[in-house]
Amino acid sequence: MIKIKLIISLSLILILNQANAVDLKNGKIEHDKNCTSCHIAKYGKDGSKIYTRENRFVKNYSMLVQRVKACDINTNAGFLDDEVINVIEYLNSSFYKFKK
Repeated sequence: MIKIKLIISLSLILILNQANAVDLKNGKIEHDKNCTSCHIAKYGKDGSKIYTRENRFVKNYSMLVQRVKACDINTNAGFLDDEVINVIEYLNSSFYKFKK
């Protein structure tokens, strides 16, 4: 299972590195449509505490890629590859600021 997650993560990183046009606006739209209701239920207000709390789960860019993909699968969001990339990049630019 860990090998599968690693392969998926590495594949997404390769896709991200090759992506020509990241769309942060659509990343925010997809995030708001598919992610915030769960985050609000868990953390209140606008749900952004999941990204800003002191003991946040995501510690680096690779973990961010893994987490977005896992949430996509666990919530049946049905993101297309470009939507996953857009959500990852939206979160990274808005909250995390990880180096790639």
